[in-house]
Amino acid sequence: MMKTEQEKLKLQIITVVKQSGLPVGTKFIVDRIKLPDHIVLNDLLTELVTEKRLRRTYTLLANGNPDCTYALIS
Repeated sequence: MMKTEQEKLKLQIITVVKQSGLPVGTKFIVDRIKLPDHIVLNDLLTELVTEKRLRRTYTLLANGNPDCTYALIS
């Protein structure tokens, strides 16, 4: 994957989270962004968290499964 393609996808992820106004899960992001087959969303999200562009919060769903949400760092 080229760096420019990767950065473009990161900006799209940030835009989706920003437009939501609330912390969002990975399913919310996947439903709104068309990712190429060779892209791993979790890698992009981890990079955004590492770069301090997003904040990751872990939560426990009502069915007992763990999940995480992503929000903008303000």
